[in-house]
Amino acid sequence: MTRIDEQNLWSIAFTPETVLLSPVVTDEGGLVMDARATSEPPIVGWHERWLLPDSDAVNTIWQHAREMGFDFEICELLDRSRIDATQPERQMITEPQREALELAYREGYFSEPREASLADLAASLDHSPSAVGGRVRRGMKTLIGRTLVIDDPNG
Repeated sequence: MTRIDEQNLWSIAFTPETVLLSPVVTDEGGLVMDARATSEPPIVGWHERWLLPDSDAVNTIWQHAREMGFDFEICELLDRSRIDATQPERQMITEPQREALELAYREGYFSEPREASLADLAASLDHSPSAVGGRVRRGMKTLIGRTLVIDDPNG
C-alpha cells in the first residue's frame, strides 16, 4: 500500500477467473477514462468510461465479453468522431459554453477574489450577462456531471 497526499492507494490482485475488459479496450486502441464501483441506482456494479477509436472497437469488446460469459450494459454510446483524444472534455460542451468558460477562466471570473464579473464577460462576448451566466452554469454542470459524478442520471 502506498500513500500519496495522505491517501492510501490499494493494490488489487485479481483471480485468474476474473474477466477484465480493460486489456481488450487498450488492445483495440482505446483508453479507460474512468472505472469505479458504485452501489447507487440506477448504476449498480462497475461503471467505466472508455474512449474508443471507432464502432468496430465497441463491437470487438462486446463480442469478447459475450465469449467470456460476461454481461455489461452500455449506458450511453456517443459518436464523437471529431474528438481530440488528448482533450475529450472539450467535446462535452457546446462551442458557446466552451467560449464562455474559457473567457471566464482567462479573465479571472473563477479567481478569489473575483477579477471579472458576468457583466465583464458579457461585454467581451457581446451577449447579455444572463445569457453568459447560463452558458457558464450549463457548461460547468455538464463538465462536472461527465467527469466527477458517475451515478447521476442527469449527468
